[in-house]
Amino acid sequence: VSLLDVCSRRGVPASIEERQAVPHGAVSEHAYRSSATRSDRRMVIYTPPGYGTSSTKRYGVLVLIHGSGGTERSWTEIGSSAHIVDNLIGAGKIEPLLLVMPDAGIDAPFEGHGPEQILAQDLTSDIIPKVRNEFLVNENFRPAIAGYSVGGRYALQIGLQQPDVWGTIAGFCPTIRQKDTERVLALAREQERLGSRVWIAAGAEERTVEILRSLVNGLNDTGAMADFRVSGVRHTWRSARQQLADFLVEVFARPAKATN
Repeated sequence: VSLLDVCSRRGVPASIEERQAVPHGAVSEHAYRSSATRSDRRMVIYTPPGYGTSSTKRYGVLVLIHGSGGTERSWTEIGSSAHIVDNLIGAGKIEPLLLVMPDAGIDAPFEGHGPEQILAQDLTSDIIPKVRNEFLVNENFRPAIAGYSVGGRYALQIGLQQPDVWGTIAGFCPTIRQKDTERVLALAREQERLGSRVWIAAGAEERTVEILRSLVNGLNDTGAMADFRVSGVRHTWRSARQQLADFLVEVFARPAKATN
């Protein structure tokens, strides 16, 4: 059964990307000054149901990068990220977590650097420190980074450039060409030990399925922990929503209760 159909209404499967009768988290916009671009920028943050009601509860973090032409609102308005997390938490499938969704639209080259390099600096110098300072973050949990389409390629490149920062690196329908795989593999080989898990998914009818499968095999040959999933159909937000749900259930799964 597809994770897009984990809830039902009167016996009819209901999509996990829809607003369901479960407790809902909050979505808020935040402004910050970026030292990477020397400009004012914005990000959207999702906090789960019950956030802030416990003095001891701390949360894992997932950074979501949008695709080409998107904004910081794309993952909530098109990607249904808040509904998906609400519903998976409500179904008892995942632990509550924070979503951090920045504006990845950066005019590049900027002082000789590509957009993914500037975004990487923005994340580590400004976004992640702000989130750690202002939100209830589990300091023992390295944040995960994922993205859709071009954002998926950015997430892979950024994560492999900074493996000490990110616990899990994921690409949902990442826009990867053959020359991009060589760059990604080179980044992985530069690391003495890649401590991050890599998770890549493609739609069944995407032209890049075999390129991505080969990339995952190459990453595993470097000693990385890489997984490949075929999830969804085409290179669309619907596939990305399915892949986000699959990813969350694998990476942020709620521990099974011990039985006597």
